[in-house]
Amino acid sequence: MSRESVVWSEHTRNFLIKRFNEAVDEATEMIQSELTTNDFLEWLGKCSKVKSNVNGGDNKALYQLSKVINVNDISPSYQDTGIKLTHPETFFRGLRVRRCYSSYDNSKKRNVIVRENLRSWGDFNNDRVFFKTIATSTKTDQYLYEKGGVFITIEIMDEEQLTKEYLIGDQKDRISEQYLKTCIVLRDKIIDLMKLSSKINDYDTIVVPEDFSKKVEEAEEKDKQLEMSKSDKRKLLGAVAIHNMVPNTSYYNNSNHKPFTFSQKDEFITDLQEFEGDIVYGFLDDTDHLMLLGQVLDVQASGPNFNSNRYGTWNNPKFNNKDLRIMRISKQNEKYLKNNERFRHVSDFFQKVEDIDGQ
Repeated sequence: MSRESVVWSEHTRNFLIKRFNEAVDEATEMIQSELTTNDFLEWLGKCSKVKSNVNGGDNKALYQLSKVINVNDISPSYQDTGIKLTHPETFFRGLRVRRCYSSYDNSKKRNVIVRENLRSWGDFNNDRVFFKTIATSTKTDQYLYEKGGVFITIEIMDEEQLTKEYLIGDQKDRISEQYLKTCIVLRDKIIDLMKLSSKINDYDTIVVPEDFSKKVEEAEEKDKQLEMSKSDKRKLLGAVAIHNMVPNTSYYNNSNHKPFTFSQKDEFITDLQEFEGDIVYGFLDDTDHLMLLGQVLDVQASGPNFNSNRYGTWNNPKFNNKDLRIMRISKQNEKYLKNNERFRHVSDFFQKVEDIDGQ
């Protein structure tokens, strides 16, 4: 063994732990010296700023220390209150602290407010903290975001929420009932200090202008329509689903070699009933008859003989125009077509012939 080798022992281990803890204490003192203020929220803002900007801040000594310690281990204290800065989820035990921001929702086709638990001091903005005791309001949240961007909401958990969150919740989040009581004492101190801060805002007293409320209500109504089933939307709008017969442009690649296919479209019942041309309709089990009728009427060539210039295009075939439409509908929608003499079921064009004496 060379003379430069380190002999690992219990003494060596204890020495390194001691020096590491001294480095943490030194970093904490450096941060503590930058946090002089009598305003609790201002103190929290300075803490989060210093800890999140260690690498890019002006304190070069703190930057050097951050290379050998975990910055999250630094826990400055607020005056002589016994309150030490820890991870947000630990620091705010007993409180529901959420970061609220806007994000695009693909299903709703618009930006919506997203509320997520605060998990990093880097996301804490002490200038936009709102204490709340009432239920969350979409209108208020959207109004606050549009007026100032990302904001923080803080509310006190009730007994039921505390039990669910910390006593019977996920195993990793559970704490003892006695420790929870200690957390509640600390929580109440934090709330009292926040209420004394010049930076705290009152969520409960925010008044949303009437024109803004109306805009939010209109957006929410559109959301409801997007969430509705297609069937419910048709009922609401007074529409039905129809399946127009169109040329099968994939004839060459279609193993069924059907000359036609069906294109679904939602159509207002009034528009359908006021159609001035002829309509031939059938149901799902009439599909073959509808296709045969299309060929018999010679309004569309079939298969490889399809000619879009002579017989019409996919969007305007000659059996789907102002004079004639061939379509498939559901049986429950036949009632909208039955009382018009120009609208006929496809069975009117076919006659069933029975064999007589085998001929």
